[in-house]
Amino acid sequence: MTRATVALLALATFSGKSVTGQVATAPAPAALREALLNRDRATSEAVRRDGLARGLASAFDSAALLLLEGAPLVAERAGAIRLLEQRAELAALRVQWLPLAVLVSLDGTLGVTYGMTTIADAPASDTTRLRFGKYISVWRRRDGAWYLAAHLQTGLLPRDAPVTGAAPSSAPATAQLTIGPGARFAAADRAFARMAVDSGAPPAFAAFAAPTAVTFAATGDLLIGPGAIRARMTENHAHTSWSWAPLFAGSSANGELGYTVGEATIANTEGEPWTFFGKYLTVWRRMADGSVRFVVDGGNARPPTSH
Repeated sequence: MTRATVALLALATFSGKSVTGQVATAPAPAALREALLNRDRATSEAVRRDGLARGLASAFDSAALLLLEGAPLVAERAGAIRLLEQRAELAALRVQWLPLAVLVSLDGTLGVTYGMTTIADAPASDTTRLRFGKYISVWRRRDGAWYLAAHLQTGLLPRDAPVTGAAPSSAPATAQLTIGPGARFAAADRAFARMAVDSGAPPAFAAFAAPTAVTFAATGDLLIGPGAIRARMTENHAHTSWSWAPLFAGSSANGELGYTVGEATIANTEGEPWTFFGKYLTVWRRMADGSVRFVVDGGNARPPTSH
């Protein structure tokens, strides 16, 4: 990522604009959006000041989902904090992020922030050695405050970084994905996965992407819109097969905004065989016509374990 790109992203963040020049917020009371943006920025500052484990601890909801690069999916607050504390290499990093978009459901019960992460080895005095990643945070609002329901970071650690002292979380009860507010989004995710198997990942991503959907490409780019997403996936993944399944799903109380978290496998189908094991966080919105489309999607590596 060039410095010019970084400057553009920073400008977009502080001007309240997305990288496409449009306001990157969902229609919701301005006070709720402002409160979520402030909460996201305060969490970033706490992480910069105190480290990932301490900085995120006060923001996690009790059933928070943590998607840390190279580690299994963790599905509760105590386990997430324990994983962050056990990864000794994280303590040597200075991490902070810039939110590029703020989405809030109309009823104010669910919110999403995502953007760019900067990572430096401590002490972070040499800014020429910064690395860049991305993040997605899903937030629940209760008792008038926002808490992290799911948090994904990419680029913090190498994909092949060893996993220490971590165990995969138990699979949820099937009913969580078939009834209740999150079921609509779990069903969309499963249909998305079926199309990827039947027709290939590039057309599936294009078909299920909202008009301004964003994906986090492995190249480090932010891909915006179905056309750009399909073109890049066709370029980079023409000979791969994709399979995935949601393990967790959640929703705003009014069923407008939702998210799914699950595990994925990508395998090369031509030439030298290889398999990538990943986990993902996908944010969904119910569109005006009643269809469900994803608005932001990102993932990272996990150990080759499965539920």
